[in-house]
Amino acid sequence: MAELTWGQILGVELNNALNKAMRSQVDLKVAVKMISIAKELKSEQDKANKMREILQDRFFDKVAHPDGRVDMKEKPGKEEEIKKAQEEFAATSFKMKSAKLSTDELTNAGLAPIELMALEPILANPIA
Repeated sequence: MAELTWGQILGVELNNALNKAMRSQVDLKVAVKMISIAKELKSEQDKANKMREILQDRFFDKVAHPDGRVDMKEKPGKEEEIKKAQEEFAATSFKMKSAKLSTDELTNAGLAPIELMALEPILANPIA
């Protein structure tokens, strides 16, 4: 089981690399494993985004402009609380129930080394 943080799963690199791997020609067994991982990550991303919205409502006011833009303005006196909440949010972790991928399973995925490194949190054998 992999342990990931919300900061990792909301990161663009992991999501882009997994999406590229899922679009490649891999073995059916590997594709099913990737779909299972993607579904689990998506579920956790939804939880993280919901918590992000709750924190935004707690610490920021929405400022509407006449041209339709909406900005977030920090509520006064909340700087320390915001910093602490951001650190806790990014460090919130969960254990994936899905089986991890191996680098051998991804040999036909056509991933660049940087993309493999982005997938490292969900790989069974770490990249040396």
